[in-house]
Amino acid sequence: MKKTLIFILTVFLSIEISAQITLENDTIVNKYFDKSEIKELHKLVIFFDNIVLNNCVLEDSLAICYTKYYKEIYETAILTGNIDFKLDRNKLNDTVDSLSKSTFNKIWKYRDFVHRKTGEHIQELQIKLQSNYFDFIIESAKVDSKWKAYYDNIMTAGDISPTLISGVLYNCEQFNFDFERERLFLAIHHLTILYRRELD
Repeated sequence: MKKTLIFILTVFLSIEISAQITLENDTIVNKYFDKSEIKELHKLVIFFDNIVLNNCVLEDSLAICYTKYYKEIYETAILTGNIDFKLDRNKLNDTVDSLSKSTFNKIWKYRDFVHRKTGEHIQELQIKLQSNYFDFIIESAKVDSKWKAYYDNIMTAGDISPTLISGVLYNCEQFNFDFERERLFLAIHHLTILYRRELD
């Protein structure tokens, strides 16, 4: 009985502590981004939170909604072979385009290419390997193995690979959705994968 009570108290305390760690008071985030940039990063978290919440019932917690969201995407991908993140591409592009140059440049760079089938000129996002955001991933990798796996994969592939995309989906239970830092990571991961703009 005593062990059960201690376990329950530990769970409640960890939930309480994780709920208090926002981007604004997260030491790793503050090491790589200034206050105005953190406000913009928070907008990315809210953007992605809203997508997750739109696909969830009101009574569920944010963490439960994230778990359901990823489970549904993963199960649909297994059945259909397609990954549907339920994102409005125009809103996604507008969200990325609304960032200041400073914040954007600390995370991404643009990569232009010609689509093989259509011949269209496309612009997409690529995580900068020499950036504050990538340093943030390296720092996080020192304390958490899932970040290390992400870092190792990007270093090997030079970008977000199909293996990494499916790996994040498959291992989503490793994320603590109560931590804004982890939800920021997921938002940037998905925005990077899905941002595409046709060029004139």
